[in-house]
Amino acid sequence: MENSEAVRKIYPGNFFAEMPEFAQRIENVTPPEAPVFIFGAESELLFYAHRRSATRYIFLFPLYGPYGGVREKQTAATMEIERARPLTAVYLPNALFFVPSTDQYFTQWSMSYLQENFYADTWLIADELGEARIETVAPGREANPLPAGQQLIGAILTRKLTSPP
Repeated sequence: MENSEAVRKIYPGNFFAEMPEFAQRIENVTPPEAPVFIFGAESELLFYAHRRSATRYIFLFPLYGPYGGVREKQTAATMEIERARPLTAVYLPNALFFVPSTDQYFTQWSMSYLQENFYADTWLIADELGEARIETVAPGREANPLPAGQQLIGAILTRKLTSPP
């Protein structure tokens, strides 16, 4: 049995088996010294892609939930990301990042930051049966290119050249 098949059997409904290939794309579009912002909890992407995080939070769980100083941590993370000015971002959200009872400052900031500063380079999508595939997005494509019946699991985003410093 291939490693990715074993991972899918052990962790059904998760996309861990696709992370090495997804990370390869990050490595291909990001210079070695450039940090990566991951809006998600898949810190293994940094390891596989040989890149560092744009913030001290390699996964975002400490920014959500019933922890003290959550808003301060979220604000500090936004400042770290703005200073790092990552050329690549990854959108692999966890449901926790959208729970109304949690502080949503970082989620709202991230959605705005990603939309204003990045364009889609690569999709991680799944079909109705949950089978995943990685698809490179055509450059300059504005509309959602996902075929009917496909669910967006994640995206690799590349910084727009016209983004202000």
